[in-house]
Amino acid sequence: MKISISKQNHHNEPRLKLDFGYNQALISLVKQIEGATWSKSIKAWHVPDNEETLGQLKSLLREHELLFEWLKEPNLPSVTNPETTAKEVDKNIFVEVINRKILIKMPKNEADINFIRLLKYSRWLSKEYLWQVPDYPGNIELIKDHFGNRIHTLNINRY
Repeated sequence: MKISISKQNHHNEPRLKLDFGYNQALISLVKQIEGATWSKSIKAWHVPDNEETLGQLKSLLREHELLFEWLKEPNLPSVTNPETTAKEVDKNIFVEVINRKILIKMPKNEADINFIRLLKYSRWLSKEYLWQVPDYPGNIELIKDHFGNRIHTLNINRY
């Protein structure tokens, strides 16, 4: 089962929209998250967009080994746009796969950090100033889908 997660402003409140096909077991899991609500208007479950809820969501996804897709916010600047400012060009992402590890070097951005934290066994390497994620099946595709054209360099060296 795959869940798509996106930021949503619902009734003037920041929420995380959870899109997935009807699955009673998954609905029971989502109901465990404090503040989880079904919306008839957006036809999806949504939860508060805060650190506590994100932690609960991350825990449930990992515990039940569910696939997810963090959808991009619609108004992020594109690095291929010729009108992109020098500051926006700094948003390039560097991804390298070495010995069953995916190393990600990226500028600090809360949405990107939250996405990385949702990947199972992700961790911040403070000395190297980069994120490390296991090269599990599907992880590199999730990373490419999330960062899209912001990926400046992608090196895959699997042994």
